[in-house]
Amino acid sequence: ARCFWPSFPNAPFLYYLSYMSTSEIKNALHEWIDTADDRMLHAVYAMVQADQLRRPLPEAHQRILDERLKAHAEHPEEGSSWQEVRARIESKL
Repeated sequence: ARCFWPSFPNAPFLYYLSYMSTSEIKNALHEWIDTADDRMLHAVYAMVQADQLRRPLPEAHQRILDERLKAHAEHPEEGSSWQEVRARIESKL
């Protein structure tokens, strides 16, 4: 599986991905990331984030969140405000 466009710094990232193995795609992306402009990096990263948001949480993580939400609903006074949390973090720096 060969790509038609060699990967050179500052060259367009033009590959026919269907002809590349997964390993070749990963290597090409790693090379591209090192030379890509900020605008393109942000666009690709936004796509990655959107993809991650569509994935369901693992069941164990969902259970933890449900437990924490239930505990907060039952005893909201036991939580800390963002200002309190931030102050605790900053005091440790």
